[in-house]
Amino acid sequence: MKEDIKNTGIILLVFIVMTQVAFYKSSVWTSVIFSLGIFWLFVIPGLAIMLRWTDELDYLHRLVIGSTVAAAILGILSYLLGIVGVHSKYHIYLPILMIIGGYLIGNQNKK
Repeated sequence: MKEDIKNTGIILLVFIVMTQVAFYKSSVWTSVIFSLGIFWLFVIPGLAIMLRWTDELDYLHRLVIGSTVAAAILGILSYLLGIVGVHSKYHIYLPILMIIGGYLIGNQNKK
């Protein structure tokens, strides 16, 4: 788990640098905020969802698959909540729920 946190931090720093290179006319602070937003919405919930498969998959596979699944779940849930009538300002809580759900399911398997 500690190695996963270290790897995620390294990938975040690389992503910040890549974002700054891609958007070189914007400030560094803008690149940091953008990168943290992407990580908050997709990467961290994706890794939490994939905790169940820690033994079966290596870190990079869990990162890629989890981020893709988190983006899909977040998009579908936001769409469905919008149809039901939930205001979009409350959709920021979806990543928190995905992280908590992934953590609970991932730790349930290890007991």
